[in-house]
Amino acid sequence: MTPMDKAKKGQLPAGQDSRKLAGLIAAIEAEFARHIAPDLPGHQNFRKSMIRRALAIVKTQLRQAESPQAALAKAMGCEDVSALARAIRARNLSADQQQILPDRLLGHIRAKLEVTNPGFLTLYDKDKTDA
Repeated sequence: MTPMDKAKKGQLPAGQDSRKLAGLIAAIEAEFARHIAPDLPGHQNFRKSMIRRALAIVKTQLRQAESPQAALAKAMGCEDVSALARAIRARNLSADQQQILPDRLLGHIRAKLEVTNPGFLTLYDKDKTDA
């Protein structure tokens, strides 16, 4: 299976490919910090923040052993998330799968938020305990 096939299935490339991608992201990050961001005018601060955040998300995803989508599919006993979606739409889930689906989806959403918006999870958990 090629790295492109793995990407289509929601799996991260392994081994040397991951190291190469991490090195490429680090180089982009350094170039942006040294040569691009300082030259942008103040009204571009939002764009600077979004670029930095996007690079941080990619770095975090590269460190994950398995993507949240692949973990969800595996937990539900499906080949990939597309197969899971088809089974849900066609109402072809077993009784056991139907019972665990809400918890697995919540876990999937939490895993994605841990990468993209961990601050939200902190606030969400705090609100839940305060209630």
